[in-house]
Parts: sequence; structure tokens; C-alpha cells
Amino acid sequence: MLYDIDHDISPKLTFHIDKDLKVRDADIDAMRSLLQQTNLFNNFAQVLSNSLHIRSLEITICVTVAVEYPSIKDLLEPYNPETHDENLKVVELFEGVAGKKAGEVLLESGILEPLKQLGNVRTFNIQVEDSEKGYGLTEPEGVAGDIARELKQAIEQRYQLLHNGGAISLENFEQDALA
Repeated sequence: MLYDIDHDISPKLTFHIDKDLKVRDADIDAMRSLLQQTNLFNNFAQVLSNSLHIRSLEITICVTVAVEYPSIKDLLEPYNPETHDENLKVVELFEGVAGKKAGEVLLESGILEPLKQLGNVRTFNIQVEDSEKGYGLTEPEGVAGDIARELKQAIEQRYQLLHNGGAISLENFEQDALA
């Protein structure tokens, strides 16, 4: 867990969502700035590199942010039993959009790049918790999905090169990855 908002030990992120379900650019920039300040995955990669062999590494991303939309407070207060369920669905939609966007920003930020240096992980998988689909786990989509697949490929290829006597030298592999 990058930041545990439930225990108030981290800065709170708020995504303001417009009527077209778009997150305000300033909120995305604030999250990117926050992510650049952490060395969590550098430290995580260092710890993992101390293991001789890791059969499988699975990461689940669940990012929770506060949601601001002008009508959310109006929807929930005062309590009206006749519209409560419908209003909650609208609120859940906004929260789902915010959570999904936050997960995308996290993947796109490059924060997971240190994991590419691992040579001891045979299989790697990354999923995002999707509150829009009942909090089930899904593969990242779009640009975030491309980043996740590229990360998976880099980690697994590095393992193959180091442990299966790959035809490509590790130095050439690293040069190709940087190109």
C-alpha cells in the first residue's frame, strides 16, 4: 500500500470530477507530484532482490482518493429513503471513475520502473482493483495496460536471460531496453 488514507498517515488526494466524468488536470498533477516523492518501489525492489528466486510476484493496485463533485453532498444529505439507493449508485460511479484514474496515473508515473531491474522473478502479474465492476480485479487498460504488459515482459525476460542462459547478453538486453 503506497499510502494508507484510512489511517491518516498520508496526504489526502481529492479528485474533482466534472459532469462529463473527467478528472481535473490539477488533481492529476498533484498525484504525480506526490508519487515522485516516494521511493517505495525502489526499496521494494531492493528487498526483493535479496531473494534468490521468486516464483511469482503479483501486485494489485487499489488507489482510493476522495471525490469532489458539486452534487454529491446534495445527493446524500438530507437522507431520503426514496432516492437513497439511486443516489448511492451515482456516488459510486464518481468514486469508481476517480479510483480508476488514480490507478492509471500511478502506472503511468513510472513508479514501478525499479521492478524492471529484478532478475529473480519468474512470473509477474499486475492488476487493478476496479470498483466500477464490483471491486473485482482486472487487467489495466489503455496506456496503463500497455505499461503493465511492458513491465511484465521486461521482468520475465530478465529472469529468462539470467536463469536460462538466454542467447542475448544481459548488457545487450539492458541497452535494448533503454533504446
